[in-house]
Parts: sequence; C-alpha cells; structure tokens
Amino acid sequence: MEASAADLLPYGIDPMIYTSNNYVVLDFETTNIAKGDCRRGENAIVLACWLVVKDGEVTRKEKIGNEYELGELATDIEAADFFVAHNTKFEYGWLKRMGVEIDEQLAFCTMIGEYVILGNRREGISLDAIAGRRIRKQKLSLVSILIKGGVCPSQIPTKWLLKYCHQDIDLCHEVFLLQRQEMLDLNLMPVMFTRCIATPILVGIEAVGMHLDHDRVQEENIAYEAELSVVSRKVSEFTGSVNLNSPLQVAELLYDRLGFNEPKDKRGRPIRTGAGRRRADAATISSFKGRNKSQREFLELFKERGRLNAALTKNLRFFRGIVEERDGVFYANYNQTVTKTHRLSSSGVKVPLAVFDGDEKGIQLQNSPRIFKRLYSARKEGWKIGERDGSQLEFRVAAELGEDAVARSDIERGVDVHQFTADTLTDAGEPTSRQEAKSRTFKPLYGGGSGTDAEREYFAAFKEKYHGVADAQNRWIDSVLKTKKLTTITGLIFYWPDTKETQSGYVTNTTAICNFPVQSFATADIIPIALVLNHYLLKREQLESFVVNTIHDSIISEVKPEEEDEYNAIGKWAFTTGVLEYLKSVYDIEFKVPMDSDSKTTRYWGEGE
Repeated sequence: MEASAADLLPYGIDPMIYTSNNYVVLDFETTNIAKGDCRRGENAIVLACWLVVKDGEVTRKEKIGNEYELGELATDIEAADFFVAHNTKFEYGWLKRMGVEIDEQLAFCTMIGEYVILGNRREGISLDAIAGRRIRKQKLSLVSILIKGGVCPSQIPTKWLLKYCHQDIDLCHEVFLLQRQEMLDLNLMPVMFTRCIATPILVGIEAVGMHLDHDRVQEENIAYEAELSVVSRKVSEFTGSVNLNSPLQVAELLYDRLGFNEPKDKRGRPIRTGAGRRRADAATISSFKGRNKSQREFLELFKERGRLNAALTKNLRFFRGIVEERDGVFYANYNQTVTKTHRLSSSGVKVPLAVFDGDEKGIQLQNSPRIFKRLYSARKEGWKIGERDGSQLEFRVAAELGEDAVARSDIERGVDVHQFTADTLTDAGEPTSRQEAKSRTFKPLYGGGSGTDAEREYFAAFKEKYHGVADAQNRWIDSVLKTKKLTTITGLIFYWPDTKETQSGYVTNTTAICNFPVQSFATADIIPIALVLNHYLLKREQLESFVVNTIHDSIISEVKPEEEDEYNAIGKWAFTTGVLEYLKSVYDIEFKVPMDSDSKTTRYWGEGE
C-alpha cells in the first residue's frame, strides 16, 4: 500500500485555498423537527439561498423546494473551491442527503472560524452574535422570532422566509471576509483548514451511529437490576422507614441517628442549603468518612446503590430501549466548537423510548464507561470492532514540544514510563502497581503538582528526569505571565488575561497553561488529521469497513474480517507516516519524536480489557 497525504484529499492540503475568490455562500431553511436534523426522515429542505462568488462577481440564487430539487446548487458547489456557511455540519448533512459526495467538498465554517480566532476565550459564536460584534448587524426580524418560538419555516410566508434567508447569507459572507483577513494576519489558516476538513468526516460518522449487542445488553440489564434490588433491600433494612427521597428525613438519619458531622466552611460554620437546612444531597454524603461501623456500613451501601442506579439510569436502561425498539443503533453528535482545548466533544441525540415511559433520552459517544464497552458489536454477522489509538500520544507530543532528549530516548527504546511511576511511588512509601500508576504518570504534563507525599515526590522526579518538558512548561508560564497569551506550535493562540503571580510565587492558570498546548496539539490536531487520512485511504482502497466513533486519541470502526489486515495497515499509516507528512506540509512542523499507534480488533469493543 502506497499513500501520500497530499494526494488523498480531493482538494489537496494547502490552507491557502481559502484565499481563493471562487466559492459559494450557502444557507438552508428546513423543517424544524429535532432542529432540522437531516437524519430525521420527516424533515425536508424548505428553501435554499446561495451566493456564487467568482473572481469578484457575485451572483445571488435561491430555490424553493426540497432537497431533491437542488441540482443547480450541487453543480455550483462542485465547481467552487469551497463553500461557506455558518455551522457547516448542518449544511453537510443536507448535502449528503441530496446525494452530494460531501467528503469531496471543502467548506469554510464561520462558526468554527470564530472559535479558532477566539482560542480559549468565551464569546457567543452564533451568526447573530458574531455579526453583532464584528459588523454591528443582526438578523433581528419577525422570522427569527417565529423560528426561535418553534414555528416551522414551512409555515412562514415565502416572501418573509426569502428575505430572512438572503439576510443570513449576506451576514455570513461579510463575517467570512473579515475572519479570512484576520486569520491571514494571525497565521491561523492552517488551524482553520485542519478543523474544517474533519467536518464532513464527522457528519459521515454521525450518520451511521453505533451498534449495541442485543443479548449482552439484556444480560447486563438483568444482572444490574437484580443487584440494585438486593442493595436497595439492604438499604431499606438499614434505614428502616426513612424515605431516601426526602432531604429532611435523610438529614435526620445522617446527623441525628448516625452521628455524621455537618460539613463546615473555613470559618467553622455549617455549610447548609439556601433555605438553611442541613445538607443531605449525594455529593455531601459522598464526602463523608466513616468513623464507626454503622457509618461505614451506610456509606458502603449508599455508594453501591448509587453506582448501580447511575449505571442503569445513565446507560443500561437506555441501551435496553435501543436494542428493543431501535434495532440496536443509536446516534450522537460531535461538537467542534465547545471545549477550550479545541478537542472534540459529543452530545446525544435524544429519542423517545418506552423504557422511560416515552420520554426522550440520549447518550453521547465519548465518555461511555469502560465497563460497558463490551456491549458494543458490529451490526453485520461475523464483523468485528476495531480500535486504534495514538500510543502515549500526549507524552510524545510533550517530548516534541520540549525537545526532551531523555523522553525521546525512552520512547525510542520502549521504556515503560508507567513502571517508572509505580517504582517511584513505591519507593516513596506508597506501594503501587503499574496499572494503578497509569492514572498518575502524565499528571505533570497537565501541571499536576499536588497530592500525597509520594505523588509530590513522583511529580518532582518526573520533572527532573524529563527536564526538557518541564523547561518548556516554565517558558509557557513565563510567556503568559508577561503577555497574557500563548501561541502554540500550530499557531493557535490561547489567552489568559487574568494570569498573575501570587505572593506565594504560584502563577494562576498554571494547570491550563501546561495542559492546553499538549492536549490541543495531540487531540485537536493530530487525531483529527489521522481520522481524515484514515477515511480517505479506506475510500481509495474501496474497503467496506467503516468508522463509527472517534474518542480523544482513538478511532473505532466496524471491520470486515477479510479486510482486517488491510484495515490495520491503513490505520497504522494514518496515525504515523500520514500525520507526519501532513504536519510538515500544512504547519511546516518537523515532528522528530517517533509516532506509534496501538490497535485491537475483537468481536466486541474492548473485549479482553
């Protein structure tokens, strides 16, 4: 298999393509079930308005009708170098439903554009908010009020809707031109390009959803419901007639009967509710330490009951509804403009389920409890679930950013850094296994410095051993202290205007300053790049295997057994050679620390972990 990052993307990998004056500005008005979600068959396009910009000449177009009557728009987009829209995930979804090969069409998203320019600052990124700040214009109109009030665009007079839609594309166009110039001035075009090329790939993943195994989900539900029943009975026997849904009764149980001390503030005053009542919420109870047998027994029962109940209400009952009512497939959305580090987040697509008495429920894709990964399987008989992740990616990124020779040598020689953590903690008087040490190994990368005596000793040892990383972090802190901002290796700018040094010598925002440059480069750039390259190579090689999820440093796929070797080779290339080629071409970054990735292909996701 031979591949080139530059040749895989149909529009190339030159961020300066956005300086072209051959583009389309687009906006759709659709029916508004689930906010116009294109995956809902009941929805339809009501109106499309677009501008065709060609060498400075602007042609205004519109089409009243559904998505199957927009051939002219598809032709215009295919002839352009890119299209512009606000929240292009929405437009991409409808273009996909129109039959357009969305992964062959580049877009410039003005919502992502503002997010990139803002860095980690928090400002409104709706088109209204951006236009209000940048050009003192907003789409305040009766149509806007009607849509926000839930009126379907299909019920709004066509004349009003046309004016509204044209106003939208005009505002979007003005915002785009201003953002484009600012990005050129700030050298943010490579970051913008990287964010935008991932969008159609994410839309494609959202469209397929994830599949749950019917039998495993049902077995897990039965087991957890039975455990919860047993624990609930034990709780009832212990508490007697106490109603655990009554804060007053629970407070009496906690403080009067069991003798727990009320939590107090720094001045020694009881921390109570706004109404002055003793606190009896789950968070407060979880903070208690058992000082006698009765207290310890109650806390153990309470904790176990809470664990089981959370598993059922947050995951397992939803899973049960999906396998019983929805053929085992559920959907979620990726968010590209939410986190401060610019890594992806996700949110669930809610659906009505009988198990919740018809209430709508959904779960997101990126924080599924590890213990429930085994409930996911491929939807086709005999297929497998493949997971590929960047091996110790953030450590490799930190080593690169710090030009740390020791870290690079350890990576090249395959030194077990988790064992170093375990040994250091153990020698400091806190016996720790390698597995137990994993969660603390890379805390110093995120500015971690507090903890037990043994942990503080480990953090100091880490910084001494990998002093290149520590020195880079100190330079970042000094830079932010002086300038209130930090430009990362990719050009993305993070801002901390309130950073100051306290009397004790501590610099505020230290944790974020140490964390953001590493986490952002690793999971907001490198993993999306690998995801994109993996997609286009799978497509070029005409494999049937497909991606169903991406989580921070990994991608999850459903893999056809006959394609397993080729699928693994493609993933390996995308996470290593392909990423390095892209970084050099787009960012002019010579990444010297070796890249690597791990993969596992099993019948059920995470089987054997």
